[in-house]
Amino acid sequence: MPVLSALNFCFNGQNSSDYNIFNIYVDNGSSSNGLPFVEPFLPSKKVLNYRIRHRAVPYFQGIQYDQELAFNLNFSVEGGANAETLRPIARWFNVEQYTSIWFDTDPTRIFYVIPQGAPTITHDGINAFISITLSCDGPWSYSNYFLSDIYDFSNNNLSGSLILFNNEGDYNLCPEIWILSIGSNNTITITNQSDDGIQFQFTGLDDQELIYVDNDMEYITTSVPGIYRYDNFNGNYLNLPSFSISNLLVTGNCKIRFRYAFKTLA
Repeated sequence: MPVLSALNFCFNGQNSSDYNIFNIYVDNGSSSNGLPFVEPFLPSKKVLNYRIRHRAVPYFQGIQYDQELAFNLNFSVEGGANAETLRPIARWFNVEQYTSIWFDTDPTRIFYVIPQGAPTITHDGINAFISITLSCDGPWSYSNYFLSDIYDFSNNNLSGSLILFNNEGDYNLCPEIWILSIGSNNTITITNQSDDGIQFQFTGLDDQELIYVDNDMEYITTSVPGIYRYDNFNGNYLNLPSFSISNLLVTGNCKIRFRYAFKTLA
């Protein structure tokens, strides 16, 4: 995690240098082996087991993340501990939804955070030091968002056309996808040949109908007024395995575009 070693950060689209504040490291005595920084390396999780009588080995049910990723942001305030300096900073951090933050040590790694608990300020009337705990929206960070080229299968082969989708992230990826149907009563299928041939499929689409699918949120919209396409969908949302290339076979005449961000660990 690139937090403690960073000097500057960007929160909610604004740089810390714009407020004359700088990220600083506070040694809480937890360092070891002479190394200065101690930060989370992997998300905290626990094993879910089910035990029954007369069985020494429990039944494994999976894992559960204990909590979202969280870290402390500590920074000094240049220019004095006064209302003119502190109120803009307070407004900056007084958000009520998850907001992006990245650090100059790795600007390609983005966290979506919201302040939790009670931020504190320590000062002597002149110099000020602020500490804020930030809670992430999940146990991971994100890359920047990518928008793919438009895959034009307007005259698709009957056997279909292949898309190679490279998930460079450390978790499975459920991308957003736009599909423009070419032809009436159209059936469009995306078969993930790298994942047991699972099929993502829409049937009965209109000509020039634009379908939008958020595979992560399982949300579908269409450009056709007054129509819902959930009944035309087979329910298999696109889920691409982590750190691998998926072979996606597209059948049906259409144009396709993806939007996605990789989920990353350390």
